[in-house]
Order: sequence, then structure tokens, then C-alpha cells
Amino acid sequence: MPLTSFVREHYRFILLSLSFFALLMAAYSNHYDNGFYFDDTHTITGNTYIRDIGNIPSFFIDIATFGTMPNNRGYRPVVTTLNAVDYWMAGGLKSNTFHRTIMFWYVVQAILMVVFFKRVIDICVENPLNRYYALFITAFYTLHVANADTINYIIARSDSFSTLCIIASL
Repeated sequence: MPLTSFVREHYRFILLSLSFFALLMAAYSNHYDNGFYFDDTHTITGNTYIRDIGNIPSFFIDIATFGTMPNNRGYRPVVTTLNAVDYWMAGGLKSNTFHRTIMFWYVVQAILMVVFFKRVIDICVENPLNRYYALFITAFYTLHVANADTINYIIARSDSFSTLCIIASL
């Protein structure tokens, strides 16, 4: 199917999807300038391990690389890797880079959720409106205030990223 006929056939859905994306970006437009808070201090700003991207293999074998507070360390090597990659991409501790990648993965999660929910709804009943239902469910989830803390608080990326991985696996 040529691109122009695809766009013509799915024009309303594409327009609604782009509107949802614009609404999501507007809802989180002020989050990019948030700094590092609370647990970010011992897991990111005070964590010298994330300052060298060459340390990534050690994140998977040494729990001490998670943070500077021994009593608060957890085995989250993927989160520590994401922090190291963000540090490397930003060339230092620039929180807006961390927030941009969190939002990137949140948008990827939203796209996968639309696909997942459409497939689940199609199993129940086939209807040409199912894609709209899936988009609405995803919009409700991603714009819900319950997710704001997870998206705004950098170390809480573990919650949104693990959700992304679960949705991707489904």
C-alpha cells in the first residue's frame, strides 16, 4: 500500500494520534528543566561509576555501582546503564538530557501500548473503532497524573522503563 493511500485511509487516526502526542508533550513541557532530587543524589549526582561509560559491564556484576549509600543499593543494572548513557550523551550532569531520554522511552511505551491494546480488543470483538479505543486507553494512562512522579523524578525511570519492557514483551 503506497504511503499516500495509507495516510488517506487512516487520516483521522493519524490526526488524533498526533493530537495526543502534542497533548502529551504539552503536559510534560515543563519537566525537562527539573533537576536531580532525593535519591538522584546517591544514584546519579554522587555516583562516580556512571561518569565512565566503560563501567557498564560492572553494573551487571557489582551492586556497589548503583549508588553511594550502601543501605539503599538495589540491583538495577539497566537503570544504572541508562544513567551512564545519559551522562555520556550530556557530557556531564545535565538533567534535561536525562529527562529527554525518559520522555523518549515513555513515548515508545505509549506506541507499544496502542498496538497491544488494539490487539487485545480485537481478540474480544473486531471493530474498526478498536484503534481509537486503544489510543484513548493509552492517552488516559500516559496523561494520568499518577505517572507524573515517575516521569519527573529521574531515578523513578526504573518504573516506566520496566513497564515499557513488559509491554514490549507482550
